Amino acid sequence: MPYSSFAQFGAALCEVAGTTAPPLQPDQNGLTAFHLVMRDVVVNLAHLMPDEGASDDVLVMATFGPIPQEMELEVLRALAQSNFSMLGPRVPVLAVNPATGEVVLRQQLSLSDTEATDAFATILRLGELAREWRLNPTMAPLAPEAASVASVGHHQFA
Repeated sequence: MPYSSFAQFGAALCEVAGTTAPPLQPDQNGLTAFHLVMRDVVVNLAHLMPDEGASDDVLVMATFGPIPQEMELEVLRALAQSNFSMLGPRVPVLAVNPATGEVVLRQQLSLSDTEATDAFATILRLGELAREWRLNPTMAPLAPEAASVASVGHHQFA
């Protein structure tokens, strides 16, 4: 079912996850967000309402964790190479959160063509991928696996 609002999507997603949906109100910048914790992996979901009107985009951000200090250069190189190989619209992006130093996989999806059950299944797979990354932060096959983890609607997302 397509969703007409982020609050509607959030309520449906939380129902599928078996948890209570939090009250969702935009902050002073128009950002509305909440998170789910799936077996020790924090997954943030955010929606930014632009000044010019409604936005259909939702960002899903799975926190993989901190980069081991002794592997920083090697891990950053692996992340950059993974990002380079993931081509196409709405593909996942691996990044480092500048506030925490943690690796985050960020994925964009569309409210109008995403089912809550599909989004939840994807979040579970992102959690598995994050736990695998924590065991091996230079996962060489990360890009092909991330790009093929799931397809929701007409858009690929990790």
